[in-house]
Amino acid sequence: MITLDHLEPSTTSTQVDPEVIVGSHDTQYARKQLRLVNNLRDIELDLDIDLPIIAVIGSQSSGKSSLIQGISGVPLLKAPGDACTRCPIECRLTRGNETWSCRVFLRRVTASGGSSPQGPSKEPFGDIIVDKDLLEDRILRAQLAILNPSTPSHSFLEDGADLTAPTELSFSPNIVCLEITGPEYSDISFVDLPGLIRNVGSRPGSGYISKDNCIILMTITCETDFANQGAYDLARTHDPHGTRTVGVLTKPDRSPETAHEKWARYICGDMEQLYHGWFCVKQPDTQSPHPRVTMVEAREQEDLWFKKTAVWRGVPARFQTRLGTKKLVQHLEDILSTLISDRILDVNAQLRDLLENTTKELERLGKPPSNDGVGEINSLIDQLVRDIEGGTERRSREDGNLLYLIEDDAVRFKNELRATCPEFRAWSKDCKEPPSAAPLPELLFEDGVPPAVPGTRKIIFLDDVLEKKTRSSVRGLPDSGQNNVAEEYLRSFTSYWDLPTHQFVKRATVSLRVFIQRTIDARCGHFSYGGCQRTSGMATDTIESHLDECISRTQAAMTLLLKLERSGHTRNDRYFRDYKDKFLSHLKTQRELAANNTVYRDLSRLSPQSEIKPHPSFTSAISSAKTTLGKVGFPVIDDLAFSKLLPPHPTDSALEDMARASAGFEVALHRFVDYAPLVVDIELVRGVCQGLATVLRQSFKFSEPNVAERCREFLQEPLEIRREREQLSQKLRRLELAVEELRDFWGP
Repeated sequence: MITLDHLEPSTTSTQVDPEVIVGSHDTQYARKQLRLVNNLRDIELDLDIDLPIIAVIGSQSSGKSSLIQGISGVPLLKAPGDACTRCPIECRLTRGNETWSCRVFLRRVTASGGSSPQGPSKEPFGDIIVDKDLLEDRILRAQLAILNPSTPSHSFLEDGADLTAPTELSFSPNIVCLEITGPEYSDISFVDLPGLIRNVGSRPGSGYISKDNCIILMTITCETDFANQGAYDLARTHDPHGTRTVGVLTKPDRSPETAHEKWARYICGDMEQLYHGWFCVKQPDTQSPHPRVTMVEAREQEDLWFKKTAVWRGVPARFQTRLGTKKLVQHLEDILSTLISDRILDVNAQLRDLLENTTKELERLGKPPSNDGVGEINSLIDQLVRDIEGGTERRSREDGNLLYLIEDDAVRFKNELRATCPEFRAWSKDCKEPPSAAPLPELLFEDGVPPAVPGTRKIIFLDDVLEKKTRSSVRGLPDSGQNNVAEEYLRSFTSYWDLPTHQFVKRATVSLRVFIQRTIDARCGHFSYGGCQRTSGMATDTIESHLDECISRTQAAMTLLLKLERSGHTRNDRYFRDYKDKFLSHLKTQRELAANNTVYRDLSRLSPQSEIKPHPSFTSAISSAKTTLGKVGFPVIDDLAFSKLLPPHPTDSALEDMARASAGFEVALHRFVDYAPLVVDIELVRGVCQGLATVLRQSFKFSEPNVAERCREFLQEPLEIRREREQLSQKLRRLELAVEELRDFWGP
């Protein structure tokens, strides 16, 4: 047998005057405390905060129902061999000067599907009862209403209601609440939990007795061996140290006389010690044909039985206060009153925290849809357009600004275009020892980014150009200016720009679409039930159509730009000649290095980027030459410019064509990578914002009938959001009502 740790026995009950009806805490303040807890339970604060309560548990036939009848004076459900109580029955007893009366309520803590109930959870069940004999039938009907949640509860009050038909549920956590008033009562509240049944997987009532503020009133019948009663195991599971459990021995008159002494040892604290100790009660025989006795008569008969029975008469005097229902009720009053008094401040603190957290949770969900659906849709369109426009304005790169994304992609676009220009080599394909000089001039590295991935550009050798010049020769004198080799090369280079350009527009379109969808989701996502799929869907479809028009204009503008670049024309003489001179100098250096011309080699080595430096004497001579030229008025020249002083070479005209084609490409490239992103920005990115509010309003068809109804439908939130908002709103209302109750309790 399990034995609890040794606990100090309770002394509370020994201070109770056995002649009074109520316990030692029967003061106006104690009654006010109990009324506060009952009111808080009525507004369902027990869903959020653990409120003090007494819960009665016991196995079948443990005498639990008789004990409750002894406390309340009215019979509850009794049907031998059946699980009578199949839902919690809460009894609130209040001492009053008026005659006996009872009101029955249904308290629904869960809906039929297991979710939180909608609307008021405390539902009156029938009129007030003033005849005790009618209460058992009313409780039976109330329990049937709880166990058949799909049937209107009022139908069970009708005379023709079938009270024997199978029920939808075997057990339910929803509650039958009895508010009983009479002059014979103590002020106490308790809940009768469904009886323990061995073949039921989950034990009904565990949700109550697992809470720290629940006093467990455990009934143990003396007519059955202690070890075979499940109530003790259940109480031990949820209250392992026995600090919240009150043990009650029932039916001592049905126990063999030889066993009385064993049961008396529980009362004396020698067996299965509990902090609040054990009590023993003896209820009237409800199975006898004699008329039902009153509460006063029942308690007088109970006291007389304990005084006449030898074993119980012999219990030490300090434990005599633990015999009888009246003593038990007095003790329960004291325990409950003390528990409520100790917990009120905690409830107040928890309430403040819950209010703050619930308010924050509701704020997280955002504002609920307005009743003015048309006005909200109009406002939503304005906000959406502002959000999209805001993403097309230059702010900070950390904002994930759309403009920066497209500008970053423009750098990639420039490199893709540059990769379409081949690299010219100023030597023949069959050159056995090509020079080690850089294949590209330094001017292409001015941006600090390599112009293309090495090895991706086409190579054009000197003999290729010479051959092309031969095929392109025309009538007339040599060098007559009618040769168009450079222009042909330039047109062939720019002909490869179509694919990178269309890819650039496509990437910009994808970035814009993603940005717009994210903006719509951020602004309209919480309307996703009747809205995100439809409001967002309609907005997306409308914007997509509008975007298609912008894409068409962008592509048309790009087609014109590409057509202009294929002309191979420029009036930017200054930059063209500057680029041409630099390319020509670079190409001549390559040619001479390939021919092992030491002058060109050493001139190239004067470059700061060169790791190998020329002989100091060469460097000194060049410096002296530059100084001398400066003295006679020549401007400062680049080191490689000295290469122009060398005699003409037969391939100079071919190098000239290479330089002209390369310079023309650079001018065209800089022009195109300036205008192409500008077209994307003006026609595509900013173009989407132009007229967007108008096309969105047209898509909602404000001029058609039933616009208000359609707008409200569009603005519906997702079902899960609506449920969460409703649950949080109900919780907030409970908490606010609880604040009012506590304010009334503490007074002004």
